[in-house]
Amino acid sequence: MKSFEQRFCATAPGLWPRLSRDVRLLWFLAGMAWRNLTIGGKVRRRYRALMAEGKPYFVDEAMKALMPKPPPGERR
Repeated sequence: MKSFEQRFCATAPGLWPRLSRDVRLLWFLAGMAWRNLTIGGKVRRRYRALMAEGKPYFVDEAMKALMPKPPPGERR
């Protein structure tokens, strides 16, 4: 995987490479915002529910609960 600098900072001179970089960066930031709103919301709701019950929040168990179930016969 390329580093952030390789993906968004170093570009060839010219208008189109800069526009392409800007679109890729916008797409990257939009994806981060979308994940924060969707997956982050699920994590925050679970955290608040457990805190209201007085139970500890275990990140590993929460992430396991958010992962899709594997098809029958497949091992992870």
